[in-house]
Amino acid sequence: MTRPKNGTDDRLARLYDLMLDRALELAGTPAASGDQAAQDAGIERRTRALTAIVDRVLKLKAVLDAEQEANEPQEEPVVRIEYAYPDGTSHDAPPWANADYGSDGALPSHRLRKAFRKDRAGQVDDS
Repeated sequence: MTRPKNGTDDRLARLYDLMLDRALELAGTPAASGDQAAQDAGIERRTRALTAIVDRVLKLKAVLDAEQEANEPQEEPVVRIEYAYPDGTSHDAPPWANADYGSDGALPSHRLRKAFRKDRAGQVDDS
């Protein structure tokens, strides 16, 4: 793991480095001694200490990452819309935006209701 590079408090970044160094020391091989029970007890203590330090390192990294994310400028996502034409090509404008667009699936005009006006002219009698 490497220290996150951001504009956060330098003390937290130094603490992060020190904790990583200490974790590496604890993970190293213990010095050999003649007593097996003492070696086992030492390994158990080192394991508990290493577990605690790794836990704290991960929590500190989450704090540093959150601060870095908060300090970065937020960019709006870019959305690109592409229209697939019936011939398989893709364009920036929909096919019905073209002047020569004609579709066989369009609604026939005789099935559309005429628009209502203020004077009620053009209203279809429903009786």
